[in-house]
Amino acid sequence: NVTITPETVDIVLPIYQTKTVKLVVDTDTITGTPATGYALSGVTLSKESVQIAGYRDIIAGMTSISIPGDLIDITGREDSLITEIDLDAIELPEGISLIGNDRTVIATAKIEKKKQSNYRLKLDDDVKIECKQDGYTYKFADSSIYITVEGISEVIANLEAANIIASIDVSGCDD
Repeated sequence: NVTITPETVDIVLPIYQTKTVKLVVDTDTITGTPATGYALSGVTLSKESVQIAGYRDIIAGMTSISIPGDLIDITGREDSLITEIDLDAIELPEGISLIGNDRTVIATAKIEKKKQSNYRLKLDDDVKIECKQDGYTYKFADSSIYITVEGISEVIANLEAANIIASIDVSGCDD
């Protein structure tokens, strides 16, 4: 004969709200820089979102979970980097947890060779003279200059001379 005391127990179970939030990478904090002549052109993830759970007041304002860029190291790379990220390693706000068993995401840091393009700027029209000093007249010796812009192909392909803002600071110039 067994006797159990107390005969009843009160259990309090919290009720969590669930929500799907976007996964984003903090590209400003990615570790390292690619090899000379190469650039990071973007980071893609194997999944766009994850499910989280938490108290309604905490979860209500959450729209995304940021994957720290320092989990991705592109030092010296000349080609894209594919890395698996453990989502359990990401610090979530207090009271928030991931739902489900799939707790990894594959991040692809796309590295590409930089492209170059040349542009002609008309000095009188396209270049602004800043910090002019009273009593001086400013004239360019030539009518135009050529500049070379280097960057990822997507940026170079969409860049036009009209989009370039050029200026010259003459504040330190003497006679």
